[in-house]
Amino acid sequence: MRSKPAAATLVLLALVCVVSAAAEPAESVDRIRLRLKVAEFDPRSAEPAPAAGLRWPSEPDAGYFVVQFDQPLRPALLARLAAAGTRPIGYVPEQAYLVHVPEGRIAALRSVPELRWVGPVQPGWKIAPDLGSRPFIDPARRDGGRMTVTVDLFPGEPLTAAVAQALEIGADLLRTEEFSTVRRLVLRASREQIDRLAALPTVAWIEEAPELTLRNDTAKWVVQTNTVG
Repeated sequence: MRSKPAAATLVLLALVCVVSAAAEPAESVDRIRLRLKVAEFDPRSAEPAPAAGLRWPSEPDAGYFVVQFDQPLRPALLARLAAAGTRPIGYVPEQAYLVHVPEGRIAALRSVPELRWVGPVQPGWKIAPDLGSRPFIDPARRDGGRMTVTVDLFPGEPLTAAVAQALEIGADLLRTEEFSTVRRLVLRASREQIDRLAALPTVAWIEEAPELTLRNDTAKWVVQTNTVG
């Protein structure tokens, strides 16, 4: 039995990779876009309008932010982020980085002169666009208005606290998964509960869990004797 591969997305926003300045395409500062899983947009002109309750009413004092530079990324620019007291986590196309900002360091971050834009990771950015519409063979996957979802945490965030928060919201915990840098909860939850989970600061990405299906379960193979059967 083989399952469809689950998206191992820890940062929800894009594949985390290290990109050299040579690999970064030159872009006009006036048209640099953020390319997230949920949308592509120029954050200085217009952000996508999320559903009600999936946007912070005001900018958080700390947490996970995306910073976009006015030039291709270089090691010196990442060093500036660290010097401002933030923890750089991973690259976000284009010319942007996901960072963790401790309390009291927002002003220092905004003072980095090469920054084009700074903004918090919005709850609406953390939810897969096909949530609730992905086709499944098993109709029971969405029984009772609830879905089976995977909830990935940002790197370094503890599972224990996230489990307690998910249970308080009313989700049913099926299991937790922990491997490499992945910290994941597998839950049964309603859409309203999923929206509340996305608002948890430690949550990075939410999507429906993959469906396990049989593949090649009726095939016959030649084994040692070269006899089919």
